[in-house]
Amino acid sequence: MTVKQERKVSQALGLVLDRAGIETFHRKITAEIKKRLHWESILETQESGNWGRAHKGRSVVFQLIVTNPPDILSRAQRKQDAACPVFRVYCASAYDLGAWAGWHEEWESLGDGRFQFVGASWSFYWGPDHRVDKDQLLRGEYDSVPKRGGDAAQPHWHFDPTISYLLPASENESSVSDRELRALEALPASALIRLPSATVGAEAIRTHACLSLAGIHLGMGGWEHSFAGYGEWQRPVDTDVLLKWSISTLTYTIGQLHHLKFEFAAE
Repeated sequence: MTVKQERKVSQALGLVLDRAGIETFHRKITAEIKKRLHWESILETQESGNWGRAHKGRSVVFQLIVTNPPDILSRAQRKQDAACPVFRVYCASAYDLGAWAGWHEEWESLGDGRFQFVGASWSFYWGPDHRVDKDQLLRGEYDSVPKRGGDAAQPHWHFDPTISYLLPASENESSVSDRELRALEALPASALIRLPSATVGAEAIRTHACLSLAGIHLGMGGWEHSFAGYGEWQRPVDTDVLLKWSISTLTYTIGQLHHLKFEFAAE
């Protein structure tokens, strides 16, 4: 294969590493977390056996587990996925509530000892330690453009809470499609927005509907190209870029989560 052909293959696959390269990257992440946050951590996969020899097309997922201090570790339910380990980054002790973070990193085996980067993300949650069904607030994601870049900026933010409404029956019939209704997700009552109701006789008829923001990708690194197409918002990823992005996103968001506060409406 010529140098030119190798470059084309590299562009088509994006970031590709062998097991040693992935483990080196992981050591750098955990070292930076220890340096910045003073926590001991490891990256683990649930793959059994030698994941470095995974069959072609096999997905290998890594999650970050904080081992010290041990009392900040919990679990949370990722949207459309299984429960994952998370660690507390902010505590509102008066209410036994806190903010939590979890790392999700995915690679796909090429079948020859190398792995193609698929994507990585920090997910941030709110809720008590003992509940797995914590409320997922937002995600910072960096996906491989060749694997799942689509028309989304890379990297980008997702805002996960769903805005919940009570719609009058007449508005529901004219503005909410069957497909949208099938895709609705329930939210806690604290997120409910009440709209004026339609009245039939003496009864008010309401329909519960939700507006999901999960499909919106808000770009993190393309502001100098704000009038360009989405391709200008997609930043190629390598291990140095991914390391800097992962640590900067985590530490900055932790700082911002400390601004969370309870606001009680007057009755």
